[in-house]
Amino acid sequence: MKFTSFEIDGNYKYGSVSDGNILPASADFSQNYPDLKAAISSEMAHKMEFGTAIPLEKVKLLPPIPNPQKIICAGLNYNKKYPIDVIAPEIPSEPVVFSRFNDSLIGHDENLDFPSGLAGDTYDYEGEIVVVIGKPMWQAAEADVKKYIFGFSIMNEGSVRGYLAAGDIIATGSPEGSGGSSSPPKFLIPGDTVSVSVSSLGTLRNQVS
Repeated sequence: MKFTSFEIDGNYKYGSVSDGNILPASADFSQNYPDLKAAISSEMAHKMEFGTAIPLEKVKLLPPIPNPQKIICAGLNYNKKYPIDVIAPEIPSEPVVFSRFNDSLIGHDENLDFPSGLAGDTYDYEGEIVVVIGKPMWQAAEADVKKYIFGFSIMNEGSVRGYLAAGDIIATGSPEGSGGSSSPPKFLIPGDTVSVSVSSLGTLRNQVS
């Protein structure tokens, strides 16, 4: 089954794509699960009840999960098989991960905004397969990973990330280093209290439990 989120007459809806139509989630089902992420997290997406079919050309397709809590990206995840003009980096022994943000996602057939200034000189593209997590997981064994996957999607992960907005936050690094950079390392254990003080701002305090 192919799930999607879409907009029609200015309203958000979600459902399933089939034979050039979208079968929207029924009104009763949508009332209980207001978006596709809610249906997935409740493990009810595959039990979705549908309303009347809508021709695909009448809707605006949105990113399938329009409000992901996290967008986690894997870097250097494939051993490229095609020639490249630069020295290929070594395949890392551990996963290289970084994050993206909700407002960097657009739907199928939407325009990509060309960046102004120097960023436009290196506006890149990357065709990628996306894994959609179906339920919470932590340190899952490799043999059990499929139990936590809801499905797959597609992403063109462009490489310009230099746009900031009001309310965004930027962590500027740790002037005093971290526990792991100490010699010997000073990692946290239950019962520890961490206090971060900035003279002009105050103190942030958290206890490890």
